[in-house]
Amino acid sequence: MRRRYIAVGNKWVEVTSDYVQPASKQDHVLWNPDRGYENLKSPIDGADISSRSKHREYMKANGLCTIDDMKEVNSRNQAVKEAYRQGHSGTGAVQKEHIARAIAELERKRR
Repeated sequence: MRRRYIAVGNKWVEVTSDYVQPASKQDHVLWNPDRGYENLKSPIDGADISSRSKHREYMKANGLCTIDDMKEVNSRNQAVKEAYRQGHSGTGAVQKEHIARAIAELERKRR
């Protein structure tokens, strides 16, 4: 028979084979993810959105979306921004060399 131990503070305590560890206060999130919706009201108009289905219906009816609905758009935008920073887009990015060249030309014209 194997011996079982649990951590109590900074010590290990032996427990019997039928010991069941009590649930922690945060375990409810694992077993009932809708708990985060309890008594939830819309901050815009106070509508009841106290379940995932009510929240989804409310968002759809009002033309709203959550940030995770925008993953594809954000990744596309990130690629466009990176191309701009690298100077690969049609308009090109303003780089340090461009600024230095403009300053040098203004100083030359001022003389």
